[in-house]
Amino acid sequence: MKVLVKKVSCALIFLLTLSIAAAAQQKTVRPRADNGSASGTILKGAGKVAVIVVGSAGQAAWVTTKFLSKNVVWPVAKTALVKVPEKAAVYGLKTAGFSLRKGIPMAGKVGFAYLKSKLP
Repeated sequence: MKVLVKKVSCALIFLLTLSIAAAAQQKTVRPRADNGSASGTILKGAGKVAVIVVGSAGQAAWVTTKFLSKNVVWPVAKTALVKVPEKAAVYGLKTAGFSLRKGIPMAGKVGFAYLKSKLP
């Protein structure tokens, strides 16, 4: 169980990091008034390079996310959805006898106490 928790937490942290990186791509930059200067032209070119780099990083993040969800998150979720309810049901059935053995006499005592207080 500890291994599953570690895998899921690592996957979630990684996905959170990738989503933050993807969200950072959507911020808009105010256009600068360059008045045709050389520095303005260089800044325009640098902006296009940054867009290409950010786009390729986004694509790599998508491929990594797809791989993680297919090979890490899905098996963990499948195990959690199939095995955990089964183990909980077995544990519940094992403890049901003890609960009934102790619970029925206690319910009888509470019921008699209630009747004694309500009847004249």
